[in-house]
Amino acid sequence: MTAVCGTTNLEVARWLRRIGFNLIRAWMYSPLMIVGGNIDGVTRVMTTAIGLETSKGDPPLALSLGIVLITLVLALNAAAYGLKETAQPR
Repeated sequence: MTAVCGTTNLEVARWLRRIGFNLIRAWMYSPLMIVGGNIDGVTRVMTTAIGLETSKGDPPLALSLGIVLITLVLALNAAAYGLKETAQPR
């Protein structure tokens, strides 16, 4: 069975799936580049490194960096909360 211009439904489905994955990848990568800055050859923030590794095709390293970033944020928030609780008079 042909769907569009002599292509089969399976080919169209594969094409749409490929487009969908690329859109999801762009949706996940774009905020990282907006939030993270990068002065070429001088600095690289964690979010830029995550985006770079994702675009290079190394999702395990990008996920590892993301887990490290989340762990750091949680630790800093816990420390700030602890300081606030000890500094407040009761």
